[in-house]
Amino acid sequence: MLVSFGKRLLFKNNSNNVFKNSIGLRYYSDDSSNNNIDHSFANTLNLPKTTFTMKANASVNEPKLLKDPYELYQWQKEHNRNGPEWIFHDGPPYANGDLHMGHALNKILKDITNRYKMLRGYKVNYIPGWDCHGLPIEQKAFEKIKDRSKMSPIEVRKIAADFAHKELEKQKASFKVLGVMGDWEDPYKTLEPRYEVAQIQTFYEMFEKGYIYRDIKPVHWSPSSKTALADAELEYNDNHVSKSIFVKFKVQSSKSKSLNNLLSQLSDGSKVYAVIWTTTPWTIPANQAICVNPSMDYLVVKSNDNEYLIISKERLETLRKSLSMDLPIVLEMKGQELEYTVTKHPQFNRESPIILGDHVIEGSGTGLVHTAPGHGVEDFHIVKSKYNHLPIVSPVDDNGRFTSELGEKFQGLEVLGSGNQAVIQDLLGLGTLLKVEDYVHKYPYDWRTKKPIIIRTTKQWFVDLTDVQERAVECVAQVNMVPPSGSNRLSSMVSKRADWCISRQRYWGVPIPVFYYRDSNETFINQQTIERIKQLFAEHGSDCWFAMDTKDLLPEEFKHLSDKLVKGSDTMDVWFDSGVSWRGVLVQRGIIPEDGAADIYLEGSDQHRGWFQSSLLTSVCVRSREPFRNVVTHGFVLDEKGQKMSKSIGNTIVPSQVINGGPNKATHPPYGVDLLRTWVAASDYSRDVNIGPNILSKALDNVKKLRNTLRFMLASNFDYNPKHNEVPYSQLSLLDKYALHRLYSLQEFITKSYDTFQFHKVYNELINFSNEISSFYFDVIKQRLYVENPNNISRRSSQTVLFKILDVMNRALSPITVHTSEDVYKHQYHFNSPKDSIFQKGWIHLPSEYENSENYQRFEHIIKVRESINRLLQHMRDDGVIGRPDEAQISIHISNSPISLYDYLKSVESQLNDIFCVSNVTLSTSDTSVKQQQQQQQQQQQQQQYNEGNEPIQKESDLFTLSNQNMFLNSQYIGTVTLSAKRSDKHKCPRCWRHQSLEIEKVCLPSKTPSSTKMTDLKRELDQTENDESHSKKKFKVDVSESVGEVSTTNGSNHEDKNEGSENKPTTTEDKKEESLVKDSEKTATTTTETTTDKPKEAEAPKSIFGMFGNPLNNPFSTGTSSFGAFASSNSGINPFSTSTTSSFSFNLNSTSTFSSFSKPDESSNNGNNKNDDENNNNNNDENKEGNEVDYSKQFAPVIQVSQPVALVTGEEDEKTICSARAKLFVLSVSATGEQSYKERGIGQIKLNRGNQNGKVRLIMISEGSKKSMLNVFIFSQMIVETPSEKSLRFISFEDNKPVTFLLKMNKPDEIKQFEHNLKTEIHHLKSTQPTTTTEEKPKETKEEKPKETKEGEKVNGESNVTKESPKKEVDI
Repeated sequence: MLVSFGKRLLFKNNSNNVFKNSIGLRYYSDDSSNNNIDHSFANTLNLPKTTFTMKANASVNEPKLLKDPYELYQWQKEHNRNGPEWIFHDGPPYANGDLHMGHALNKILKDITNRYKMLRGYKVNYIPGWDCHGLPIEQKAFEKIKDRSKMSPIEVRKIAADFAHKELEKQKASFKVLGVMGDWEDPYKTLEPRYEVAQIQTFYEMFEKGYIYRDIKPVHWSPSSKTALADAELEYNDNHVSKSIFVKFKVQSSKSKSLNNLLSQLSDGSKVYAVIWTTTPWTIPANQAICVNPSMDYLVVKSNDNEYLIISKERLETLRKSLSMDLPIVLEMKGQELEYTVTKHPQFNRESPIILGDHVIEGSGTGLVHTAPGHGVEDFHIVKSKYNHLPIVSPVDDNGRFTSELGEKFQGLEVLGSGNQAVIQDLLGLGTLLKVEDYVHKYPYDWRTKKPIIIRTTKQWFVDLTDVQERAVECVAQVNMVPPSGSNRLSSMVSKRADWCISRQRYWGVPIPVFYYRDSNETFINQQTIERIKQLFAEHGSDCWFAMDTKDLLPEEFKHLSDKLVKGSDTMDVWFDSGVSWRGVLVQRGIIPEDGAADIYLEGSDQHRGWFQSSLLTSVCVRSREPFRNVVTHGFVLDEKGQKMSKSIGNTIVPSQVINGGPNKATHPPYGVDLLRTWVAASDYSRDVNIGPNILSKALDNVKKLRNTLRFMLASNFDYNPKHNEVPYSQLSLLDKYALHRLYSLQEFITKSYDTFQFHKVYNELINFSNEISSFYFDVIKQRLYVENPNNISRRSSQTVLFKILDVMNRALSPITVHTSEDVYKHQYHFNSPKDSIFQKGWIHLPSEYENSENYQRFEHIIKVRESINRLLQHMRDDGVIGRPDEAQISIHISNSPISLYDYLKSVESQLNDIFCVSNVTLSTSDTSVKQQQQQQQQQQQQQQYNEGNEPIQKESDLFTLSNQNMFLNSQYIGTVTLSAKRSDKHKCPRCWRHQSLEIEKVCLPSKTPSSTKMTDLKRELDQTENDESHSKKKFKVDVSESVGEVSTTNGSNHEDKNEGSENKPTTTEDKKEESLVKDSEKTATTTTETTTDKPKEAEAPKSIFGMFGNPLNNPFSTGTSSFGAFASSNSGINPFSTSTTSSFSFNLNSTSTFSSFSKPDESSNNGNNKNDDENNNNNNDENKEGNEVDYSKQFAPVIQVSQPVALVTGEEDEKTICSARAKLFVLSVSATGEQSYKERGIGQIKLNRGNQNGKVRLIMISEGSKKSMLNVFIFSQMIVETPSEKSLRFISFEDNKPVTFLLKMNKPDEIKQFEHNLKTEIHHLKSTQPTTTTEEKPKETKEEKPKETKEGEKVNGESNVTKESPKKEVDI
């Protein structure tokens, strides 16, 4: 019982039916009533079988399939101990929250790399780590604590440490769920004592070498964090708005003669001012000088207020507009002349001299730069280097407020808030403010608090990089950077960095192990103090620095100085913490020697200014070498629109949501870990990576394609064991060798891509290979796989290749799809019942003999011909001449081929039927003189190839021809080909489905293969069993293709497996009852054998139909006429429907409307047995041609009544199914005396499908044909859809210009909502409405048979499908 709308499942009942997203509908039933014709050949075919399901069901299966990442890591360390080492050093994430997509991207990329290296035999060393110190963790830990001002340092550190440990364990568990392999039992943590010991040792060595020093310097200070920040802890806001001001500094004296002359001439009280411009008004109180460029030209101009202003010549025009003044020029001079000109500070009674500096440039301001060395890096350096007599003033405290140095007017005001505005108002009141305006520019922010920072001069610890820069750049050049642009980026950052502030004014961190003299504040540190601190840290951790007194911290020989010394309170920059991990982890644990390096660092692109840089600088300072050989960087994770993920926007996606699904499983289904890993592998991580529902859905589609390919190979090799069945390369067919050549190329490409960390190329190539190998190689070998003797060498040859393809593909996928690959491995090596992991099997190395370019070239040309043949066959399909390619026979004529295309085809002539998937191929060529051939080649090469593939197909009678097609391969002309095709003149073989049989319903002769003798014996056995009445078991099935609207009917098996992912389920009691009902009905509805017109066989039913549910006992027949092939037969002698030569077939969906159709049935659905039906149809056409008027509205009478529920669904443009209705099926039996009776048959479906390409519409109706269970397919060339009312749709089709109408009732919305509920109780309703006139026979007890799989069939949308067979009756969607 089922209804499928499109491919959406609406209901699953509680019987044994298994419902899935599938290609079609299939019925399986046991019936022993007819042994002559419905004989099953299933037991003679090698039907594919596997328990590897099409649907991964990841949320349930993945936890069972995953090998413990830690155990696998330990296994490889032991078993690969003699292999080369692969040292992957993990960059430590902060232990402060749940995983986000950036974590997943990073860790999965690392794991893909490590698992690949393990497969290659490397001994992988990967120790995951966490950064446990720093402000991010401290802030998270104290989110719920409002007042921490009274907490001691030890209390603060305990809360932060406890938080870090808790978050670390949560993240560790999440990383293991992702399948990340590593040393999870002993990860590294920057708060561990052994790590902290290595850190302070590195600090001291850099101090001893003179790189680390303490000094007063301007630093990036975050008032919001109350600490100094390093460059790597900044981010920039491009839209920050500042108040910019023009301020006048009154000139008091100058060494410039021209300026002094001007000053002496001003007797009218006029004054001269030096004008500065700044975007930080709050720094004006700290001004100590004005800086000019010595080589720039400067002017003295006159303002509208009769004042004289000094500005740069280059800025004159800009300032005229900005100040709205004419500013006539009075004087011109070089900047050099202005040095030591004395101006008066605009707010305080002190001098601000003019000094020189090369950092002053043209293009902004006034050309004169306000200089406050206490709040500017360049200001500080120019003063310290050339004008160190000037004081450095920084009247701002740790909270970013003015200190008492500025007096009560400004004390306590926030410099970035009210203090800034107070300075502006003060300058305005003093008359020294020329102009104030808003200015939008780029400004540094604290990357943690997202608030602006200031420049503040304080006493800090620094790393002097001036002597390190050159060596650091040299080291970067020796590193393999992926992508290569990372090399320039890192070199540029290092070369421009003069120092690195490593001290922080926080409690949570590793303390800087230095003592200070109380009286002078000078440092006290030596080898003895460091060794003492290392000893204490190793025993108690760094907490002892804050818990113990100074006396206890000092070594014994210096305890007498404890009264004169005080321990420092600063902690180290977290980038220094993680930057020494090369020593704290790799050297400390003996993984590398003291002068060694890791093989790879892999982190986000922001780490060029973070961990990559800090690791490089500490290593160069201590060891004069780089700490890594390879550096791989990835981008950030953005949403589908390229926007940064934000909770406020609501576009965040987290790994747990992708794996387990969101609250709404319909919009956020559980995809599982493998799909998340697939998304990572498929992404070009060298740039920013996008993720979202649509992207994940596309990734799922690719996973399904790969899974389907793997499933086909597993199912086809169900009886293959390489130990016993492998065929040597020398005995393989040319086709199989072609596949191995492609496999060899794939392996080479994938290995190279993995080696260069280009995982997206690995995945994309696997997808491309899967599509290519499925559409050609798999399609060609199906016949030999299913039909040939199990041990036929051609079959074993292809199985050998399939096994190797599966091996290579699965190993290549395994670093990405860790769960799926384990599952495939178990199924592939089922004959060994493997308990180990695929990662313990190693990498695949294919022999070089697989590389066969000559043979590859051969099949490239053959495939080109195949493309044209497929186009020709599709045209025949569209015209209704054939339903499947193997119903056709073709001829190929080659002429004028410069590369011997004919010889290529001739070399595989015995396989051409399989290669082109047809029943017969005839090959020919033309003899052409050399001169004539050269002339033809010249003409063809001059012709443009743009129209290739668009040549017209000619039709003459039943022959389709594609004449003189000029073929090109890689833009090279390869010959002229003429193709002809027609329907095969032989009969369909009921075993192999090829139209190669000389007699109806007889098995065709076997091909001449090395196992032909065995095949002859097999045929003899089949011929004997056809008439053996003891052969009581049979199977039949009916397929309805949702994707192409075609019908496939087989006697026992189907080559075309359209039920992807069907699974076996145990048979329930209710199923057995249903099955017995089916068997019972089929005994009454036995199909007709050769019945003569004058003496019909007794109790035979010449025709049967499958109806829809309702009351089948009402007389469904009218006095209308019938010409359907399903009902009319000249051999039957009985026409229960009518006494005329024409009739109709109708479905009555309600009391007022009918569902009628009138068309010639598709020949493919009747297996070529409709000769008499065709004659009747021709008679009908003749009758219509004579001009007989037919009242179609009256002609089509109802046949079967249909009760609720009936559902109609209108599809989207890209869907195949227009509508689908659920039906109860009955069998109509007509005795020799004309008595009619019904037997309940089962549950079925009626559908209206769109055609493939030509717009035709197919009505697919389940019925019973003249000789076997089958489907009728009615094809309409045109279709008009009308809407008579809100509750119904009317379809009008035109066949031979005669209208055929049918009307479908549309359920009301509330009825549709109740549809699922109605279906759940349908079994009960069906039982209660069984026909009272029928007599049930007790079902015979049958022994349970071993499940038999259905035949792998033709590809649907380029994909192969493999389905298992249920032991009993099965209905799949």
